[in-house]
Amino acid sequence: MKRITLVVFGWPLLLAAAQAATNAPPTWPGDHVFIPNTKIDPSSSLKLGSMEVEFEKTTLKMVSSAIGRGQLSSQGDASESVTWLCYTINAEKSVQRLWLTSGEMGGGNYIDGASVTYLSPTEKSTVDCPELPQEFLPIRFGNGLWLGTAGTKIQTVMGMPKINQDVWSYSYAGVKGKYDVTVSLVLKVIDGIVSEIHFNHITSD
Repeated sequence: MKRITLVVFGWPLLLAAAQAATNAPPTWPGDHVFIPNTKIDPSSSLKLGSMEVEFEKTTLKMVSSAIGRGQLSSQGDASESVTWLCYTINAEKSVQRLWLTSGEMGGGNYIDGASVTYLSPTEKSTVDCPELPQEFLPIRFGNGLWLGTAGTKIQTVMGMPKINQDVWSYSYAGVKGKYDVTVSLVLKVIDGIVSEIHFNHITSD
């Protein structure tokens, strides 16, 4: 059974009606199979400026309320269901897109995953992927990982990943109290630099 923990920014716990959208989270690259290969939990949080998104504690509604924009969208059924928020990021030297996701274990409510990738420099924000306000930049996972991070730096912290051409993957299995924690981190690494990140963090009995 999923562990449910309330908190974070003090926003009311409200479940918004999800809406259909075209900018769905991207498919993870490669064929990820969960076989633990790191003793380090890749991350338990994501920082947007000074705001901290804690995986499996922060809800999608909390984030959209704090940011003041963002449309909840969903697709799929049962184990294939996913609800998300999408934001377009105009960083200093690039355009990026971030998806914060909640799957079946997150109840379509608690954030338990994220994906981010570079876009074409001419790509614009959309109604369902609005521009993220500058006060919520920079964005980093709790371990400092983000697009543009050198692969060598990741290996120094996480150890050797499973590598399939330009796809690097890490799987972590641990215990927190009486709960099992499983984390998947899949990266696309081009010329030694991270160009795409996919992440999922699940706590269960």
